[in-house]
Amino acid sequence: ALAAQKTLANFIGSLILLANKPVEEGDFCRYGNNQIGTVEKIGLHSTRIRTLERTVVTIPNADFSEMQLDNFAKRDERLFKTVLQLRYLLVQLRELLLGHPMVTPAPARARFVGFGAYSKDIEIFAYLRCRDQGDFLAIQEDVLLRIEDLVVKAGTGFAFPSQTAYLSRDGGIDDERGTAATAEVQSWRATR
Repeated sequence: ALAAQKTLANFIGSLILLANKPVEEGDFCRYGNNQIGTVEKIGLHSTRIRTLERTVVTIPNADFSEMQLDNFAKRDERLFKTVLQLRYLLVQLRELLLGHPMVTPAPARARFVGFGAYSKDIEIFAYLRCRDQGDFLAIQEDVLLRIEDLVVKAGTGFAFPSQTAYLSRDGGIDDERGTAATAEVQSWRATR
């Protein structure tokens, strides 16, 4: 009876997965405790997922249907967000984002968000018109290289931590004070 109960729970879990379709075979998703993989098979009893390490995880459908599932294959755009630590530059960055063919204009933004230890920090926030990770990386690279070109053309640069060392000559010990200190230490030793 206990085995039949688990089998029934897994069968109902598979019906929930097939009806709601939070993921489908071939979808790349996040499940459980931030585990990531591609759904290979949704069966009547369990779901098989190929992990990034190329192993196969089998999860009973009763458990899998109750997990929070983050389906990457269903996203319509990808978030691109970074903070540039620049010395100067803002208007040109906004123009670049709004003019790029693969950047969704709203809510694309480049905003001065604060002062860093060595820089003025500008946050870049935009959605890129792609779904695939490879396309995302290529578009992100293009945007970042265009930003680098803007920085160079503006005659500024990226801020990096730096230190300034001031050097001076050591004046050494003052002979008169040194002699007085030596004499005082010798008198302490003599009295103890």
